[in-house]
Order: sequence, then C-alpha cells, then structure tokens
Amino acid sequence: MTTFTLWLPLPPKACSQNCHVNWRTARPQVAAYKDTCKKAFEATGWGKLPTPLTIHLEFYLARQPDYYWKCPKRYCRRRSVFAGKCPIHGATFTRKNRDTRYYPKDEGNARAAFKAGQDSMVEAGLLPDDHHRYLHDGRTTIYSTKAEHQGKCGLRVTLEVGIPVVTVVSTEAQTYDPARRRAA
Repeated sequence: MTTFTLWLPLPPKACSQNCHVNWRTARPQVAAYKDTCKKAFEATGWGKLPTPLTIHLEFYLARQPDYYWKCPKRYCRRRSVFAGKCPIHGATFTRKNRDTRYYPKDEGNARAAFKAGQDSMVEAGLLPDDHHRYLHDGRTTIYSTKAEHQGKCGLRVTLEVGIPVVTVVSTEAQTYDPARRRAA
C-alpha cells in the first residue's frame, strides 16, 4: 500500500473547537496555519494523489516553553526577554507563556483542530475535495508523555492510498419474523 508522510507544526489554539475567542481573533491564526500547511503540501511535489485516501494523524506534544517577562502593572506595556524590574514602576517582571500551540487531550478534538490543514490539502491540489468519497478518517494518536513523544513537537500526517477495511463478525444472522414476535 502506498503511503505519503509529512511533518507539520501543531495547530494554533484558535483551531480548536473548544477555543472561546472572538472570531476576529481566531480567523487570522487559522488562516495563517492553513497557509503554512498549504505551502508544506505544495513543497512536497506530490501533485494530485490517487483517491480514495485514508488520513492518519499523530500528535507529538512535547512542550517547548516560550516565555517573556511582563510588568505586572495593569496599563504598563513594558516587556523584556530577561527577568528584572520595570524601569518605569520598579515592579518585578512576571513570567508569561507565549506558546500559542494547541495541545489536544483527546482524539476527537485533535482531528477537529486539523480541519484547516485538511482544507489546505484541497487548496494545494492534492485532492479534488475533502468529501468522504476522497478522504477517509484513519487513526488519530496522541503522544503526550515524555516516553511517547521523545522530545518531538509537531503533527505527523500520513496519507494512505485505499479505504480502511472494517470487518464485522456476526455469530448468527437474525431475521425479523412477525409471527415469532407475537407468540412471545
């Protein structure tokens, strides 16, 4: 079976369905992530892929802190990359986290956060549409512990040519018999 694999950055928090911010704040972040994914897909040179495809997502969630220091006074906008005191107020800077990536906790939210990336596959020309005739959901795996992610932070997208086979095993065929139902 033919597979295509690509590493992408984690989606921003604005791509999460649980992100409760104004759409004017979220839309530029989602558009930027969509554009990043589109450029990555175009750079692969895969061209139009054979359909149907199964998409597998692996989220590697190593936290890579990105801190800055901010004055605790409410209206002061003084920031620094080093710890110290505000030159205006003399107040000690407090540490703030600048990390805007989304670290999903379950598979459903993880897959929903990648919807912008999935749309970028269509914009890059890999697929004619992201309809279920062309793209099927595969497995979504989240590696959140240090032993699992081994220091990696990102999203591994694997596209597999073909439809996943689901086997349903039935021990006995059941038929509807109205006469039998009335007798009971």
